[in-house]
Amino acid sequence: MIIQLYYTSAKLCVKLCGTLRENFLLKTQPLGLSQRLQWPEEFQRLTADRVAKGFTVIQFTAAFLPNMPAFDRREANEAGFAWETNFTRIRPEY
Repeated sequence: MIIQLYYTSAKLCVKLCGTLRENFLLKTQPLGLSQRLQWPEEFQRLTADRVAKGFTVIQFTAAFLPNMPAFDRREANEAGFAWETNFTRIRPEY
């Protein structure tokens, strides 16, 4: 099962899309849900760039890159961090 994120009227929407097809070209975008990308302009520009380059799947990571400490400020977005500080659950508002 894959989840598709898309935007409409500056609102992020989520849709379940079924299974990932057998042949695809994937690009991982680290911290794609953080403040690194300004919504919606930079998100739209990044998505258009990846589509133009032939990518069929874009994977966004939310937190905890191996080369960054946990809860590095670069991982946060306007809702804060993706995880509770004790790692017990993902914060839905993220």
